[in-house]
Amino acid sequence: MAIILSHKTARAALRRLHVAPPTLVEATSQGHIPFGVSTPRKLTAYVRTAPTVADVRETRHSLERAGIPPEDLDPLHLCIANDNAVRHIDHTILHRTRTPLTPDLLIEILPGCLCVCPELCAVQSAADLAMPELAAYLFELCGRYSLQPYRTDISSTMADGYIEREPLTSTTALRAAFRKTSGMAGIKSARSALLYTRDGVRSPMETVVAMMLRMPRRLGGLGIRGIETDKRIIIPKSMQTLTSRACFYLDIYLKNSRLDIEYNGYFHDSAAAAARDEERRLVLQGMGIDTININRASLFDWNTFSRILDIVRRREKITPSKLPTGFYAAQKQLMTTVLQACMPPQCGNMHHSPAQEQPGFDAIPSVVSDMSFEPFHPSELTGDPVLDAIPPSFDY
Repeated sequence: MAIILSHKTARAALRRLHVAPPTLVEATSQGHIPFGVSTPRKLTAYVRTAPTVADVRETRHSLERAGIPPEDLDPLHLCIANDNAVRHIDHTILHRTRTPLTPDLLIEILPGCLCVCPELCAVQSAADLAMPELAAYLFELCGRYSLQPYRTDISSTMADGYIEREPLTSTTALRAAFRKTSGMAGIKSARSALLYTRDGVRSPMETVVAMMLRMPRRLGGLGIRGIETDKRIIIPKSMQTLTSRACFYLDIYLKNSRLDIEYNGYFHDSAAAAARDEERRLVLQGMGIDTININRASLFDWNTFSRILDIVRRREKITPSKLPTGFYAAQKQLMTTVLQACMPPQCGNMHHSPAQEQPGFDAIPSVVSDMSFEPFHPSELTGDPVLDAIPPSFDY
């Protein structure tokens, strides 16, 4: 029989799929698929029996050796397909599923250890994640990154708390899977969260910005529907002499206002990167697309970021009369929730990255709670005179 990881444990395992732990490289010579080294195989097994205490103990040790933090394995969440097989196991939660565990719903991550596929994990996550957190997780599944514990012993984006990888699924695949699992608990919440999810986001901070723009206004988002992420823009022939590139990829593109919103992380700090960004901005401006550049400092300063959101609101012609009562308080609360959902997990046996010591990037709960907030005065919401003073492209 095989162990099937589900719920919170499955989320932790899927985040580690594309990291190759040195402890499992030896398994390659034995014909196994090392955890995270190869694309997981679809299985042909149909599992009906519950695991034994020995099975659970061995699986827990294997997952810890694979690099999954111990706190994500206590309790261990497992999926079973037979009520008669339920037994009590310490520090383990067994979940009975009504959905037949067919091969297309399972992937193998370790020899003898299965995990529910990303689509099924998305539905299961509705059991313990509220709406903003659930939408953030769907962004991650459909995006090009996975949250990771902070690392300082490697030279990659894991030092910033995430790794880059290909998307584990897509909004199209999630939509199709949700139709097939219509009877599962949490499916209604998962479908609602999917409405606010977009494909191809490349970093957790891009997810934060996209969610603040897309989430419904009753929760504090701007409720903008015409959002495309990782948008490919072809350079017209008339402007190809202005750049060496044939196309640009826009982080967040607002179709109605023809506005490109870019999140600039540490890779944009160099002089060469700044020159490329300026060339890109000028070419896009010539194509009628304005650009807003957001950096880490402006994102973590609520007064600055709230003004950026208000500028976007005005560009999208969302008048104050369209905002619900208490909108700005809800907006700050949503920002707090989304930041916490998009920050990497803390791992007790890992050292903190120097990135955490950057201004405004200490332990996230304290950063969020300490964000200063000056509510808008009603007189600021009656007109849009500030638009006349805003240049076509501007940085924050």
